[in-house]
Amino acid sequence: MTEAKSFFAIVELAKYYEHKRRDYHEALTWMDRYLSWDMPLSVKERQNVNRRRKRLLARAGNKEG
Repeated sequence: MTEAKSFFAIVELAKYYEHKRRDYHEALTWMDRYLSWDMPLSVKERQNVNRRRKRLLARAGNKEG
């Protein structure tokens, strides 16, 4: 079976883990999965993803990114 890919769902999961569970590492995992799909994104989508990922890295205590 192939894996269904939903950008909307994956971003909502990242938001859930970030805002409701305060599990920044798990939210970051979902954002990295989103980026690993290597699908074409608009400039605005790419900016939003990068901004969210940068914020998650800071909240998770990582200095990479």
